[in-house]
Parts: sequence; structure tokens; C-alpha cells
Amino acid sequence: MSRIQTRENVFKLIYERVIRDEKNPHSFEVVFNAISGNDKEYFIAAYNGIDETYEFLKKVIERFSIDFKISRLNKVDLSILLVAAYEILFMDEIGVSISANEAVELAKKFSNEDSSKFINGVLASVIENKELLIVEFNTKEEIKEEENEEDECENN
Repeated sequence: MSRIQTRENVFKLIYERVIRDEKNPHSFEVVFNAISGNDKEYFIAAYNGIDETYEFLKKVIERFSIDFKISRLNKVDLSILLVAAYEILFMDEIGVSISANEAVELAKKFSNEDSSKFINGVLASVIENKELLIVEFNTKEEIKEEENEEDECENN
């Protein structure tokens, strides 16, 4: 299985997560068992990473989806954007242009021509603001860790 096919499988599982509003361990296992070699590492990292950063990624997508609330986005387009935005922001080993181009190809295959243009525009904004978004994410994570430490101290 190629990286393109593996990315497509991640997209399909993320689409299922968007529709169901929860992960499906059975689907994950079926797809994971069909993947071989180095693509397993990408698959696990991307799928779990998207799940761990899901709410942050949705806010990023909504921020750059001018005039569209996340609830109004086509679920296929949202799923494609989640995969690509995660790759762009958190998977430095994948070039940003590769992530954006593959997202556009997924949109052409699973959505429509207008969607591919929309996705390209949103991802261009994510790429342009990548460093700021990473700082924003890390700051939020530090605040969460501090709050968790304070909660632990209060509970002891």
C-alpha cells in the first residue's frame, strides 16, 4: 500500500469519526491490518495525532474557513482538512505542499471541484500561519498541563 492509499485510509477513518463523533476501534484494526511496512507508522501517528488534536484542528479550520461555521462544512471536506492540517502542523517529515496537493486530490476524488478550491484556500492559510498556530497550540497545551498539576495538588 502506498502513502497515498494510506493517507486515503486515514481520511476515511477520520470521516467515520466526524460522522459518528467518536473513534471506531474495529474500523481502525481492519485498516491497520491491511497496511504494511513504514506506512503503519504514518497511519498510527496521523490517526492518533488527529484524534489528540481534534478540537484544536477544528478551530483552526473554522478560523480559515471564511464565512463558514464548522457545522456548515461538508463532512468530507472537513475530514480532508483535518488530515491535511494535522500533517502540515505536526508532521514535519511531510512537505506542506505534498499535504496540500494530496488534500486537493482527495477532494477531487471524494467531493467536488468547488471543494478542492475551498480546501486549497484554507490550507494555504494554515501554511501561511503555521508557526503562529504551533505556538498557539503549544501555549494551550502548557496551560492544560498547569491546570492538571493544580488539580492534582488540590486533590492531594
